[in-house]
This record gives sequence, C-alpha cells and structure tokens, in this order.
Amino acid sequence: MTTTSANLPTDRHWCSVEADILPQVVKAKADAYWAHLESRGLLALWRLMDQAYYGSGKTGSWADSAAVQFGGESDELVLPRLNHIRSLLQAILATATAERPDFMAQSKDDGTQSLIEAPIATGVAKNFWREKKIEELRTRDVEACLLFGKGFMHLRWAVHAGKPVMQKPPAPMPMEGMSPVAMPAAPEMKPQQATDQRGVPLHEGDVVPASCTPISVVHELDSQGRKLDWAIVAHREDAYDLAARYLAARSPQFERELRDAIGRPRWPETVWTAQQASEVPEPGDSRITVWCLYHQKTSAIPNGRYAIIAADRVLYDGPAIMADEVPVYAIVPMRRQGTGDGHSAAWDLLNIIELFDAGASNIATGHDAFGLGIILSPNGSGFDAENLSGGLKVEPYEPGPNGEKPEQLELSPVTDAAYKYMDWLEGQAETISGVNSTARGNPDPNVKSGSFAALMDS
Repeated sequence: MTTTSANLPTDRHWCSVEADILPQVVKAKADAYWAHLESRGLLALWRLMDQAYYGSGKTGSWADSAAVQFGGESDELVLPRLNHIRSLLQAILATATAERPDFMAQSKDDGTQSLIEAPIATGVAKNFWREKKIEELRTRDVEACLLFGKGFMHLRWAVHAGKPVMQKPPAPMPMEGMSPVAMPAAPEMKPQQATDQRGVPLHEGDVVPASCTPISVVHELDSQGRKLDWAIVAHREDAYDLAARYLAARSPQFERELRDAIGRPRWPETVWTAQQASEVPEPGDSRITVWCLYHQKTSAIPNGRYAIIAADRVLYDGPAIMADEVPVYAIVPMRRQGTGDGHSAAWDLLNIIELFDAGASNIATGHDAFGLGIILSPNGSGFDAENLSGGLKVEPYEPGPNGEKPEQLELSPVTDAAYKYMDWLEGQAETISGVNSTARGNPDPNVKSGSFAALMDS
C-alpha cells in the first residue's frame, strides 16, 4: 500500500486499510479535519462565539466577565463585559426546547401483532427518552447549534454497559451406575455472571447517548446530506477501565500501552486548544482519547466498518453496526448554500455585542474618572483638603478679582446621547435575534397591560 505524508492511502479507500495501520489513518483524518476548520475560518469564528457567550478572555479564561478589567497605559480605561448575547441565546434556547416531544408508535398495517406491538413500542421510546436523559442532551445540541452552527447526537453502543448476562451453573451429572431418579436433590444454585473465552464478564450492552460539538466529530465538511456517510467521534475514557475491559486478559503488552498513554496529549474538547499542541491532562487524570470510527456500507466498503481505537491500538474492529446509517446525527439549523457548513443566526450578534461592550467601557470610564468630582480651591482661601472624604480631588487655581470661594468642578463626559446609543444597540440585538425586551424580563415602560405584555412575549 502506498501512503501520503499524512498517512492516508492513495491506492485504496482510507477506511479499507488493515487494522494495524488504522490508528495512523484515523489520526491523519483528524488532523486534516482540524486543518480544514482553520483554513475556512470556522475555528476563529467559534472562538469568538465562545468568548462572547461565556464572557471569557482571548484564551478561554473566565476572568473577563467575572470581574471588571482595566486597560490603557495606567489602567485608566474600564473594560466591562456585559454578557447580553448569553441572555439572548438563552431566551432562544428556552423557546426552541420549550415544547416537550410526545411519542406514539403507529402500526403499519391492521394485523393483530402490529396492533399489540405499537403500544409497547411507544412505552419503549418514552422510557428510552427519559432514562437516557435525551431531553437534556437535546437541549445541549440546540445550544451547540447556536454557538457553532452544528450539533451532533452520538448514539454509541457500549458492549460492556447494560445489565450483566446471567446464567445458571450446569446441573451435576449422575454418578456411574446411579439412576438420575435416585440422585439426591442438588441444592439450588444461584445464577452467575457469564464470561467470554478470556474470562471477561459479559453484559447485555447498551446505548450511551452523548451530545457532541463539531470539535469532537470528524466528518466530511462538504457533505450536504441529512445523514453522514462516515464519522470519527472522539470521547474520553479511563485507561485502567479500558485495559480491564478489552486487553488485560488478551495481552499484557496492550495493557501497558494503554496505561503508558496516560498523561499524553489528547484530542481537544474545546475550541481554545490548538490541535498541534493538544490538551495535556492534569496530574491524576487517567482518561485518554478513544475514537469510534463508523462507515456506512458503500461499494468501496461493502460491509461498512465499526472500530474502536485508543493509544494507537485497535480495541475492536468489525462490520458496520447499523445497516444503512451511521449512529451520529447532525443537527443543523441552517446550511450555507453550496457547502455543508452550518450557519447560526447568533453570529450576526457578535459585532453588536462588541460595540455594546465598547459603549459600556466609555460610560464606565467616564464615571470612574470623574464620578467623585473635583473641588476648585482658589489660592489663599484657607481651604483644608484633609477634611475631605477619600477619593475627592482638590485643584488649586489663582482666584479672580472677586475672590471666588471653593466650589465643585462639574465634568460630565457621559451625555444622554451615549445612553441612547446603548439603547439603540440593545434594540438592534433584540430585533436581529427575535427576542423582545418583554421576553427578557425588561418590558417597555409603556407596556401597562398584562395581556399586552403576554402578547409581546409570545
């Protein structure tokens, strides 16, 4: 097989490679995906959105919105962060997820069996939605759509999850020459958990749903279909648990390799981590990156493929677990025409919020600089500045012919126009987002009627 410098094959489909080189191919696909995010400017846009939504600094820190910042040569500028965009997006999020879905299975025909199974299917769907907390994950997916233009629901099948597979011990064999009827009754044996050929306990398996941002789902960015043809999804699991599940009974060398991966750089989970210098875990964090590779059945991959990869090792490799789709479902509110890129209307608020923070800085700086006032004191007036409370300033000057008395110097750099400008910006943000002031808990003073306020809110 021939490969490129990026470890991607050039003579066959990348997903058809042998298991021993599959980890390198997956890494190459992930690196290429990150490079596409950077070249298209999506990472830079997502960082701006994350910064505005969480009120964080330029590196993703929490300091900017949690405390007032100061800038300038002598820290004379007040730089507040008024997080209006989060308030607006939370209102949109609440509206979009307010109506709870209701499930009701319908039979395809009038057969007796179908009519019996329909209510059972309804109960199963409702129980799955409730027990797996899909409603909470759905809300997180919608939030990801607002921030990044895309969200993903990953339905990962975990063979080691679910209830243990129990089996009864085999009944004792009758002794030679003894009739089975004459054998004494054996004490009842309690069922025990079944194990595979390696002695690893067996479970029924279960679906592990997860809400994913576009950072964690490597996929074809130009794909415009409703379903993904392939996806490589990153999540994190404890290396010791992985060793116990997959490899401890198979090969001590594999177990050592998994444990040696602890502390190494992992695939980023946030937009602030540079992929070239991936996040290094804190001491004591034994989680490592695990990749789930899914590929649908195609002419080049007739059986499809499902593989689990960690620490440059293939933990599992087999055919597709679903016949006609990948269990990674994209939620895209709007697509940019001609591309597979998602688009969020919330991105249009970024420049308004930046102007709003700049206006708030001008107002806060003016009040901070001149809020306590300045006392003009003519020379020779005998005015004792030590009697003033802390913070007030005294400015001496040569008095005129009338011997002026000390008085306060009125400096008002913040005009009414500045406040009107701020109100205008806030109105523009509400208009673009479709969230009015009443819905945000700040109704217009002219709204006196409760019925009219309810109408405005709706």
